[in-house]
Amino acid sequence: MTDAELRYNERAWAIDLIVYMNSSVEPDGIIQRVSGEHTISTSSESLFPDVLLFGDHGNVLQGWELKMPDTAIDNTELISNAERKARNLGLDSFVVWNVQEADLYILNSTTDVFSKQYDPLFLNPDITTRADVLNRPDLWKEGAEQIIRKLNSYLSTGVISGVSANVMFSDTGLIGQLLSCQSAVKAFIESKIQTDNRVDAQIKLWWKHVKHEYPGERTPSGPLAYRILFRWFNRFVFANILKAYNCPLEEIDRLDDETTVENALGLFSEVSRRTDFWNVFGPSDFDDLIPQPVWNTLLAFNDFIQDFEFGQINRSVLQSILKSTVLASIKKAAGLFVTPPELARLLVLLTLEDKTGLAIDPFCGTGTIVKTILEVKSDYNITGRQAVETTWGSDKFAFPVQVSTLAVSTPENMHEPLRIFTHDALTLSVGENIPFVDPSTGENISVPLPRFSAIISNLPFVQFEDFAELNQIVTEKINVFYETHSVQRDDRLDGRGDIYSYIPFILYDLLEVGGHLGIIVSNSWLSTGWGAKFRQLLRRFYNLKYVLTSANARWFNEADIVTNLLICQKKSDLDESDEIRFIATQQNLSEVEIDDIDTIATDILAENFQSESITASLTSQERLSSIESLNIGLSACFASLDWMIEYLEKFQLLSAYTDIIRGERWGRNSFYYLILQRHNGSRN
Repeated sequence: MTDAELRYNERAWAIDLIVYMNSSVEPDGIIQRVSGEHTISTSSESLFPDVLLFGDHGNVLQGWELKMPDTAIDNTELISNAERKARNLGLDSFVVWNVQEADLYILNSTTDVFSKQYDPLFLNPDITTRADVLNRPDLWKEGAEQIIRKLNSYLSTGVISGVSANVMFSDTGLIGQLLSCQSAVKAFIESKIQTDNRVDAQIKLWWKHVKHEYPGERTPSGPLAYRILFRWFNRFVFANILKAYNCPLEEIDRLDDETTVENALGLFSEVSRRTDFWNVFGPSDFDDLIPQPVWNTLLAFNDFIQDFEFGQINRSVLQSILKSTVLASIKKAAGLFVTPPELARLLVLLTLEDKTGLAIDPFCGTGTIVKTILEVKSDYNITGRQAVETTWGSDKFAFPVQVSTLAVSTPENMHEPLRIFTHDALTLSVGENIPFVDPSTGENISVPLPRFSAIISNLPFVQFEDFAELNQIVTEKINVFYETHSVQRDDRLDGRGDIYSYIPFILYDLLEVGGHLGIIVSNSWLSTGWGAKFRQLLRRFYNLKYVLTSANARWFNEADIVTNLLICQKKSDLDESDEIRFIATQQNLSEVEIDDIDTIATDILAENFQSESITASLTSQERLSSIESLNIGLSACFASLDWMIEYLEKFQLLSAYTDIIRGERWGRNSFYYLILQRHNGSRN
């Protein structure tokens, strides 16, 4: 075999084949473009097919696996690799071609088995050696034309269909491959904390703040591994989408199989300095906690993603790709208490009285509420630029801010500086300069934090046992509030409440007089001892307008916690507290349409309490005080208590007539005492 024949291998042929097929693709055919030759691999296995066929709108139609004639067409490893790659991309067919013969395999959706079609797509027994491939390109070019014609016919009749771009970027496509790397990253993290005290301490600190979001996880390595993977993957996807909007990102084109994690972070930092997407591209803690084989996989993803030529894809498809990656990030890496979109819309509609006003979600997480604010503003014909300029979001950690930025990015606002930033909400102050980058000019800008007409948020669920250690700033900031607003010691919170009980007061000065606070909280404030102090202080500084709960399924399906929506209005000096509307939604919000959510909000705001979607009870402050005096949990206020209030003077304490003690266990006492003694270490 000559040196030329040795050098002319599958890779060399693939390059020539792709060039030829692109020059001969039929303009009116379903197959519009051919690509491939992704050389980066995860150790010994390449991730993607040798050849990829693309349709319009970025649809991936099929993958081919190529071999020279000295590999049999029915080679088990050849077919197995081709099937693996097709499944990883969610494709319903694949082709294997050893130059001499090309076979088509189609997935049976019922049996989930790929089966070879009886007739080859191409067969030429005269091609038997590598020399034939090198010296007789006319033979395989004829084969390529024949294969393309047959595949166009199969595609046009629906025998095979390929996969759409947005599905490709979901957890049934590329994301599925990404998730398969999680265990390797998790193991790498666990190894790192064994050998590096500094990394161990940083991860422990991060976990203290977020572990309540992952009640099923006992250690931080699993959730952190997902976050690291998605943060890198989101960078690659968004960078390539930005190119479609004429953003000069030549740094991304410099990523190749020689690029290290440190090199990539430097390149993305260069990009972030010229765009308003530091949240997406900028470095964050733990970015480098990734083993080399997984990093190779991520580089292969980027190489593959570049083949999509996002600039040729309809912008609505680009938006659906972003949505798919955001949803995958949320499902796998964002924790349990992500706000359901339906609940976010109801909260925003009830809180955002002035649609043109400034609104912020200071605990924005993955951006559901910020995105909903923008959507509601758009519904009321607020221009894209004005909506972006009046809608803010912040979060303490970089990953949720990255996902939030992706979630709210649309073709209309891609060149606007989004007001989303990383910051501890508890230390925000009016007038503080928040840095951004103008994506149109690349210039640094600084915007003073304004007062807002609406603060809308799903507040963190952290119990008082945990937050004192995690958020020492809470004590400092609430004491500043007490001093600033002359709150006497007897009127202050008693220190036993969940962290959310402090937040309406710590954020108080960010809200303009008459502005609205709309928050999602647990229902613990309605029936606990500390809840009485919270309610008292809340009524002093806010008018409580609406308290909502669900009478049909929990709003957070996977969490045990029962939640309320609490909508308040910041008082002026002359304001007097009015009636509070206790409202129970009668529908499962996860099963309704957007129009149904809008109807619920309309019924509440218009006080159409005869609606089938809600039940409502109006409770004055005087009545509320009467109910509280009975030590009855205020959850009772969601029902009508008129009968109780009317005859309140006829009620007397049971303790006036009898002694009341806790129940005791009767029978077999000696047995239980024995267990107790053993538990306490007694042998008697």
